[in-house]
Amino acid sequence: MPSGKYENYTPLNVPQAKILMEIEGRDYFRPPPPMRDTVARRNPRKYCRFHRDYGHDMEDCFQLRDDIEALIRRGVLNQFVRNWCEERRPVENAALPGNPNDNRPIAGTINTIGGGSSVEEPIEGRIPLKRPRTFEAISFSMRIWKELRLLMMTL
Repeated sequence: MPSGKYENYTPLNVPQAKILMEIEGRDYFRPPPPMRDTVARRNPRKYCRFHRDYGHDMEDCFQLRDDIEALIRRGVLNQFVRNWCEERRPVENAALPGNPNDNRPIAGTINTIGGGSSVEEPIEGRIPLKRPRTFEAISFSMRIWKELRLLMMTL
């Protein structure tokens, strides 16, 4: 499975789709080559505005990611680079460091309840908690979020 022509990609502060919409019509890109997959193998529910064809989402588009990275390295798209201050600031629902989906937008939030009530009542032989329990947020890629939504609709 192709993963792009660069070894490392610059973290973005917005999704690839938003970058494309911002710079469309400015002749930054040459038209991309046609998708290589046969029409029968393409997912008809996923549309890539960059390719103007069905088969994958823009966030999964290797060609768009490579072209955006090339423009960033030429200094054309610096406004879309996540800066050091943003990286250092703790962000609610942020993905864990080293996660391959760090660049992906958060598609939604799933709130969970983890055992017991939020108000701890003393139970004989149990020491009450001094502070309420907190749980880390769970982040999903757009693809996983869509699959979860479809799964939840069938239940």
